[in-house]
Amino acid sequence: MAFQVTPASSQKEIGVTSIEYALMAALIALAAIVGFSLLGGSQGAGWDAWSAKVVEAVAGD
Repeated sequence: MAFQVTPASSQKEIGVTSIEYALMAALIALAAIVGFSLLGGSQGAGWDAWSAKVVEAVAGD
């Protein structure tokens, strides 16, 4: 006996799968945004200090 997928159940599964993928993509995007925001804030001071040292070195002070 062969298993036959009807179009109605196939469409329902496709809809559920696409919703799951959309939720996963949204969660990954949210995690990336939060991670970049946290890293960016802490890294900003380091880049500022580094650029100040470069400017001092170039200016010869």
